[in-house]
Amino acid sequence: MKKRPGTRRFWLLAYIALASCALPCLAQEPPQPTAPNGQAAAPGPPLTVHGVVTNAATGSPLERALVTVFGDPNRGAMTDNEGRFELHGIPQGSASFMVIKPGFDRALYSDEGDGPLTIFISDSTPEIHLSLIPKNSISGHVTLSSGLPAENFSVMLLKQAVMYGHASWRSSNGVRTAPDGSFRFGALGAGSYLVRLQPELENAGVARTPCSAQAPETTPGYAEVFSNGSADFAGAEPITVKDGQSAEVNLALTQVQFHRVQIAIAGPAGGAGQGVNTTLLDSAGQEAGYPVRIGDHVVCAYLPDGSYTLVARTSQTVSYAAPNGGVVRGSTWPQQANGSPQIGVLEFSVEGKPITNLRVALAPPTATPVHVRYAPGPPKPSPNQNGEGTNEAINLMAWRVNGTQPYLSPATRVSETEYELGATAPGSYWISATSEKRGACVGAVTAGGENLANHPWVVRNNGTGTPIDVDLRTDCGKLTVTLPPGAAGQNLSGDSAVYVYVVPELDTVNEIDRMEIDQSQINPLTINGSVTIAELAPGRYRVYAMRTRQPVEYHNPAAMDQLGAGQEIELEPNGEATLTLEAVSQ
Repeated sequence: MKKRPGTRRFWLLAYIALASCALPCLAQEPPQPTAPNGQAAAPGPPLTVHGVVTNAATGSPLERALVTVFGDPNRGAMTDNEGRFELHGIPQGSASFMVIKPGFDRALYSDEGDGPLTIFISDSTPEIHLSLIPKNSISGHVTLSSGLPAENFSVMLLKQAVMYGHASWRSSNGVRTAPDGSFRFGALGAGSYLVRLQPELENAGVARTPCSAQAPETTPGYAEVFSNGSADFAGAEPITVKDGQSAEVNLALTQVQFHRVQIAIAGPAGGAGQGVNTTLLDSAGQEAGYPVRIGDHVVCAYLPDGSYTLVARTSQTVSYAAPNGGVVRGSTWPQQANGSPQIGVLEFSVEGKPITNLRVALAPPTATPVHVRYAPGPPKPSPNQNGEGTNEAINLMAWRVNGTQPYLSPATRVSETEYELGATAPGSYWISATSEKRGACVGAVTAGGENLANHPWVVRNNGTGTPIDVDLRTDCGKLTVTLPPGAAGQNLSGDSAVYVYVVPELDTVNEIDRMEIDQSQINPLTINGSVTIAELAPGRYRVYAMRTRQPVEYHNPAAMDQLGAGQEIELEPNGEATLTLEAVSQ
């Protein structure tokens, strides 16, 4: 199958791949002894393994950390006050180790999890060095303008993530404030976060039926607010924590008036089984946290003063067979013309009084065309063999710039060289594109003459954006990355993995290539510790090698400066290049 973007692990020798799991997995069958060349190891006497566990942030030893042998419940030891441990009776061959301590995470692995550290054990194995990263926390208090604590308020935590070289935000966790108004998010990984306090009405029941004729025109409550007191996403300031830091966020809320807003839905109702979904955006174009209710051809909400955008669109009710024989109903927004989609957008402001005479008109949208051009010429015919890959020319998606929930809108295929993006909410979007066409790689992606690697794609109020042009290169090159001389076969214990990032310096909307080389599995006599990436667009690349995984925001120069200089290499059209790593960063 042709490669997909994302991290790919290159196991340079055959060995048992062990997936990440919790303590119950310790009862599984232990790994079978194997030599570095993948052959069965000659039986030998059990050995004693020595090691030390340290705090990755400070370098100091960690006492009372539990070190276990993966798959063997009878092999485990606690570290002493110098962070040292001994494990007795370890068979010669490949063995996997895990280390656990409350308040700490494994330093070598990312949030999505990886297997335990696997190394080859022999009578010449040196001391094993393991490290853990201290977890972080964000806590605080919420106080009302009356001086009383804000009890049972909903607090959301957003974490910054990186998608295709751009930063975005994703919901991480949610809690309710305690009777004293306090809240806490613990066990956080290093990164940047936003604390988002959800809006609250004095009378929560009012918001459940705002379309009722008996509903009050105004009601007191507390507006949505972010960490630094900002009323919307545009002014929110991130909180960055690492190395066991504890950040404090204290919010003082002022009671405001929420006004009833009523918006009539006008226009074709669509086919049978269709309903209407709505999205309320704040002044920054991000989804607002205020609940919106839909009645009979009307949308209602209670909102504080501010500027908003309502996006209404039809949804198709679909039915699915449930496992118990029943029927489950859901909704989806049809992207194809035969689904009769409708969309309507309304911008409005609330200024100290209720609004009941607004109207949003639904109308059929126009999809945005996506044109595919091959350069310097069409690819050579290559049948899809053995079901490997889809041979799709492009996989193109749009996702909201700096969105709290990146909305992915995939392009649909019309022909070999024509695709289209269905109508979506107005705003600014980043475009990402990959290709599964053999012999092709993504080149420039533009709209209206602007390269979409550095300029967002803008969707207008009718849900349609500027037509997109995608260049698919058919003169792709190949890059081989090799470990430094003498590195292959070194037992680096806790730092055995090397993470290699190949970052394009050309304008691209493709994901970077990320690879992992596990040096503990390299035999210096047979393997040179190299990995190869095919089908790269010609141009200049910068290669980084690190001991820990990193989110690479490669479209942000300031973020890239923190990763160091890397190594530069030029890849010629149809060329093959080899880069030997000079150093591995921590």
